[in-house]
Amino acid sequence: MHHLDIFGELALKLGTDPRLWSYNKGRMYYWCPGCNQYPTQINALLTNALAGELEALRKYHAQSEWIEDGHVRAILNRIIADEELHVHIFRSLLTELSIPETAPAESQEQTCPDLT
Repeated sequence: MHHLDIFGELALKLGTDPRLWSYNKGRMYYWCPGCNQYPTQINALLTNALAGELEALRKYHAQSEWIEDGHVRAILNRIIADEELHVHIFRSLLTELSIPETAPAESQEQTCPDLT
């Protein structure tokens, strides 16, 4: 949640609304708890967590390429370093538990639109 606080503060400083939403195909999609997956098996929990970190890294790297503001890029690069640490931790846990790194488990009900 620390990164969420950072992004919220940054949005306010940049004069924009810090809502959790994405624009896709001409529509605004707001975040809701249905966007989360809550697996109950440790292998699905860890692989989903790892997949989320890898997707965040992909997005943050892409954003840092086109954002020109040096202050914003510095914040993104710091968060990227945190996410890389999280990836290392999740991969270490998967290895320790002898769980193969596979595709994340799908939730039973998909209520959050695909925004990628």
